[in-house]
Amino acid sequence: MKFFNTLILFLSCISFIQAQITFDVEDMLPFGDSIVYHTDTTSLFLTAGDAGENQTWNYSDLLQETQFTSYSIDPATTANAADFPTATHAFDFGGGGFYFYMENSVTESQAIGFAGDFFGTGNPMSNIFLDPQKQFEFPMMYNTSFADNYSFSMTFDGADFGVDSIRFTRTATYDVEIDGWGEITTPFGTYECYRRHILDSYEDVIEVFQFVWIPFQTDNGVDESYEWITREAHGSVLTMNIDNATGETTSIDYAEVEALPPNSNYNLEDKIAIDLYPNPTSEIIYLTIESSNENYEVNIFDTAGRKVYEDNSVTSGTHSISLKNQATGNYLMQIKETKTGAIATKKITLQ
Repeated sequence: MKFFNTLILFLSCISFIQAQITFDVEDMLPFGDSIVYHTDTTSLFLTAGDAGENQTWNYSDLLQETQFTSYSIDPATTANAADFPTATHAFDFGGGGFYFYMENSVTESQAIGFAGDFFGTGNPMSNIFLDPQKQFEFPMMYNTSFADNYSFSMTFDGADFGVDSIRFTRTATYDVEIDGWGEITTPFGTYECYRRHILDSYEDVIEVFQFVWIPFQTDNGVDESYEWITREAHGSVLTMNIDNATGETTSIDYAEVEALPPNSNYNLEDKIAIDLYPNPTSEIIYLTIESSNENYEVNIFDTAGRKVYEDNSVTSGTHSISLKNQATGNYLMQIKETKTGAIATKKITLQ
């Protein structure tokens, strides 16, 4: 069950103060980086606090009982890469060689499977989700929500239990609501954030095979949690796990990260005027930036997350951008202020 506990933790781990922060696919943990998480199972008197705008959540006195590390890895470098050809990221929680595979695009991030030597046989095995689990929608926005059905199943040798095979299947619905934004304080700093309320409603079925598949055990439940999403943590800086039946806190995981410089968390459009036209367009699009002549970096991504345009020396004024050789469809433009790191995102439709 240790593996399944790790998997559930991943699925639960894998809003402005004066201006709303931005969080999109570019804020996910890049290859080669890692984040240390600490767990507190003692401060269970703490609650998630209030939802809404401009909230302040203070968890500065959390304890550091245990810790684990999340590693972001290029999926192509893992042993089971061939089983996950669409994966854009792989995550190893704890450095134990159990990989969780993600497929990220400019509009969403979804879990597509996991792999590892789950039973100590020396042979890593892959489990590809029957129905992927959406983890994030991009760009993240306050007062939005989504619900996504997902499922996975794995079969393994049952000889130790006196049967031919054992099959574990999870079918679930992942409900996410961005119910607040504000400022959160942990033992490591204060961060601008969104808050997500998550309800993971599942049915777990265990079957045994002895000539035919026979139902052995079925469990139904709801995993409830709150996540505070920050750019510094490339996701959840703090996750509070809740007993859905009693409403009591069961554990808190929080990241060991430094706060970004002032203003870098803010949406750039709350500071300057940005215009993009015509949109939709058939080829040429014009970007107008009205500011005090700061330098900006402009990138455009397709729906698969591939960068199709880059200019790192854009200044105030109007700029012509050609998308002549690109396929019709939706694109995401990211405008970043070089000095502060503040970001604005714009959707482009190419006809």
